[in-house]
This record gives sequence, C-alpha cells and structure tokens, in this order.
Amino acid sequence: MTTEAVGVDIGGLRVKAVRLRVENDGDVVVVDRRIVELSDDDRSAAGMSECVATMARELGVDSTVGVGIGVTGLIRADQGIVAFSPAFPLWTDYEIGPDVGARLACPVTVENDANVFGFAEVRAGAARGLSWVAGFTLGTGVGGALILDGRLIRGARGMGAEAGHVTVWPDGVVCGCGNRGCIEQYASTQFLVREADA
Repeated sequence: MTTEAVGVDIGGLRVKAVRLRVENDGDVVVVDRRIVELSDDDRSAAGMSECVATMARELGVDSTVGVGIGVTGLIRADQGIVAFSPAFPLWTDYEIGPDVGARLACPVTVENDANVFGFAEVRAGAARGLSWVAGFTLGTGVGGALILDGRLIRGARGMGAEAGHVTVWPDGVVCGCGNRGCIEQYASTQFLVREADA
C-alpha cells in the first residue's frame, strides 16, 4: 500500500512544498512541488497559514492526504505550535498546525525543520537503517537533529539538538534567539550575506 502526503519546509526566505508518495519498500517518489518566495505579508502568522494552505491546495491535498510542516525554532510538536522562531520573531505560540488544519480539513503535523531532516534521512535517505545519527542543516540558519537508538530526541523543551544556538563567541553578534555569538551567526547564509555587505 502506498501513502501520499504533502511536506512543507518553512525557511527564512522561502517556503517549499512537495507532494510525496511513499512506496511499500519505503522509497519516496516526488509527485509535484511548489516554491514561494516570502513576502512581508507571508511572514505574519495569518499570512503564513494561508500561504501554506494555498500551496497544499495546489498540490491536491484532501482529507486523505495529510500535511507535515517543518519550521525553524522551538516547536511544541504535540500541539502543532511554534513557541518561538528566530527567523520569525513576531511569532509567539503560533498555532500553525491547528490553523492550517482548519483551513484544509486534513491532519497536520508540525516539527522542527532540522528534526524533520534527520528523521527523513533515517527513514528514507543517506542514514536509512541506522539507529544512531547526528545530522546538521546549513542554510539561513544552522540546525541539528539527533536520532538515538532509533528515537528522535527533542529534549525537555523541544530544543534537544539546536546546534545553531550553541555559543562560540560570548561577546559576538546578537542572534535572533536573543543570545550572543551563536554558531548560526558564523556558519550560515545570513553570515555570508552580512560579510559580503560589510
């Protein structure tokens, strides 16, 4: 039996969505995809919910095709809530899962984007079949995922592997998380852009 779902990756600059089909052997087939560059309106909570819902509709989501959303930040996955995101500082306890779910009338799962990456690599990617994995994402920010003994480690507050927010320079650049000198400020595309503009 094959399963289909829509996956959405919310990044600091763009939103990417893909409709996937998972075959019986675990292979993943891309059915269709969309990419949207974020406007200022999209960055509001209501704007983002509508942006994600519109992309999912375009990909043919229905009550039998669920939606998974990966987003940077502190995620309360059991509630589908973005508690805080350095990339979207105006979001506080943003109920993106319930909001998008109500717009689409389908199940919606929300998880930290780096955790999604790590879990996907274990299930169907380069780390397939492995039980102990550390993964890192490099983009607008820096993220991390830990799979220990086959289990995704979220940590007590949902930040179990936030590698990008480890301090490497105590008096360094102020990060979107409020801390100073985070790895993310020195090993990400935002660092490269900042240095190029200097």
